[in-house]
Amino acid sequence: MDFYSRVDSSALHLSAWNWYRLPPLPASPIRAASASTMVISIPSSQAPFVVVAYTIFVTLIFGALLRIVHYLVLSLFPLRNSGNRTVMLVAFYNSTNFSTSAYLMFDYLWQALRHSTRDRKRAIDHPTARAAASLMGIALLMTGGDAVAKFLVGANSLVRGNYATVRPEAIFYPDFSDLDKQSQSDTFNNSSFQKLALLHTTAAETAAARWETVKKQLEGVVKFEYKVTNPGGYGGDPTKPEVKITYGYSLTGFDMGILNAPDFRYEVKGQCLTDYWQYWVKDKRMDMYKSFHNPDPDWSDGFDPVNEQFSGPFMNINPPNLEQGDDSRSFSITPHTAGRASLDENHHDPWYMTERNPRYNSTTEKGGEFRVARGRPALNCTQIDSYSHGGATVHNASGIPNLPKLKMSKFLSETVLFYEFDTAPIIKISNVMGPAALASNRFYFPNQHQFMPSKASMEKDFERLVGICYLASREVARNTVLLYPTIDQTGLTNLAEEAGGVPKKYADILLNSTDASALSVYTLVITPIICILLWSIVGLRLFYLSGRWNTDVDKALTRLNLRTAALQATQLYCFLDEKVSNGQGKKWSERLSMSPFIKDQKMDRPDEESGQVGHTMPVLVMVAGVGGGETDAAGGVGTGDSSSRVGDSEPKYTAIETVREEKERYMVQMSAPGAEPSDDGGMLLRTSTEPCQLDIAQILSDALG
Repeated sequence: MDFYSRVDSSALHLSAWNWYRLPPLPASPIRAASASTMVISIPSSQAPFVVVAYTIFVTLIFGALLRIVHYLVLSLFPLRNSGNRTVMLVAFYNSTNFSTSAYLMFDYLWQALRHSTRDRKRAIDHPTARAAASLMGIALLMTGGDAVAKFLVGANSLVRGNYATVRPEAIFYPDFSDLDKQSQSDTFNNSSFQKLALLHTTAAETAAARWETVKKQLEGVVKFEYKVTNPGGYGGDPTKPEVKITYGYSLTGFDMGILNAPDFRYEVKGQCLTDYWQYWVKDKRMDMYKSFHNPDPDWSDGFDPVNEQFSGPFMNINPPNLEQGDDSRSFSITPHTAGRASLDENHHDPWYMTERNPRYNSTTEKGGEFRVARGRPALNCTQIDSYSHGGATVHNASGIPNLPKLKMSKFLSETVLFYEFDTAPIIKISNVMGPAALASNRFYFPNQHQFMPSKASMEKDFERLVGICYLASREVARNTVLLYPTIDQTGLTNLAEEAGGVPKKYADILLNSTDASALSVYTLVITPIICILLWSIVGLRLFYLSGRWNTDVDKALTRLNLRTAALQATQLYCFLDEKVSNGQGKKWSERLSMSPFIKDQKMDRPDEESGQVGHTMPVLVMVAGVGGGETDAAGGVGTGDSSSRVGDSEPKYTAIETVREEKERYMVQMSAPGAEPSDDGGMLLRTSTEPCQLDIAQILSDALG
């Protein structure tokens, strides 16, 4: 979750040779959490071409896996001299995809369970059912795996996000200590002072603008609680309600864009209590607040509400330059809200409760009818900052470089984080933003010198201030690339430079930009390797092992080679064609290859020799055996009756010699002579002494050796 504006692509290090480890990514609405991985960053305009190439490789990988699964099934599936098993293997092998195979195997399973018979009684064919279930399970597994892989092995496996490291020459961090040095020097450089002061203000104002747009997203990230502890008021005065404010937030190194220390943790916990004791009146005009650290009046903070009646609200923090102690920081916030003239009222807020304005002129209506009451309470605050890594914790920014196992660059740990956090961000931001730090200041209208306390709220003021601190702290490392280099650097010192340039080791800053795409090196390398490996196995099978024959059909390789050729649709056609070729014999060559061929052209095109037009192809039909009869010794149809009607009893296989196309009409020449149509449209077959009966099981047996 990043809130900064578009990054100048010239600051990004986009190169296929810049390998770096991307930290674990948290879950987001569009992607799941991911582990740390090595990546490269390339321009987003080039990423689609890489993704397309990756998709092609993934497709080829699954194509190879499907082939290998087919090979395993062909070589290991036991036929056991079963016609059902053989035809199931043929169906599995010749299916166009595994979903079709699963459907066909389910059909075989159903028939084995519901339609199988033994001794003319229905009985479950357990061996066939187990075989069909096994093949169906394999087909479903591959179908499901293919579908799931399309979701899991998608582009997200390659593109890990829009991240990139920065170019070293894009880093600039000025020496902000010059602000103090120049203000105390006799040779004050006003130009440099203004540049540095402007950077501080711009960083805070940028964070303030982001807070207004992302505060809903940060609910629960920035913790804030406002609780009225004593509604009856301090000393029993209902105009002095007592309030307790607790706040806190934490940032990781990844949140801050620190590449090599993603587990570094910066945590803030604070508490503020209203304190009416600090307030006292001097000369009946001045609202004074005793110092939180020193009760001496000379250390007090005060103002004249009358002089500020037409000013916007703001606050002072005392002491203004509080540095971190051993464990905690303690400071006081003085509200400059009293005396602000207004046209409406507030009866409950500690900082903006109103009273009648004694200076209001009802005749001229000059000034407001109401004003913020005097005696608004200060806030006494205690804040604990923690910096953790490697199981150790320190409470001072100067101790960050000493944390164990911290790989953060010296530039970030000793320079940037020290300066940004040595003074509490809440104090620094309040000082540089002035009245703009308060959310209630938007209800002050300077042109009319009017303020609307009814809309103002101490709760909203402090919640906004804490939110700004969170966002400003989050960007301290990225500002060295996104903000600070944007100013005129003339006369300013770049603390990132060493020996005239910024070392590459200081560029351990990670940016999120739509101009960059971080690609997984592991995926880029392993995907083509797996693809090449799998297709090498397939190629080895096709071009080397396929020619190795062995008479021992028990060997898996031999079975694979025999079944791969014999069960292919082209081979089955060849065997069938030779069975019905009227004694032409084995006219097909390359019988054990994947591409059988008829070398003799006369055998291939006999119609050219006879002058006939059209084409022929052998096909099979099922005809019924003769009612009550059996096959005779010659292999013909039984003679129990002079004829049989198709469909009357158990089907057997016989052959049709040819199907010939002539003038877009089909003529069927039956192998059994004398066939004629019956009255009801059926086909009657008469007995023949020379039938052409065809046994599919025998054909497959011949094909498989």
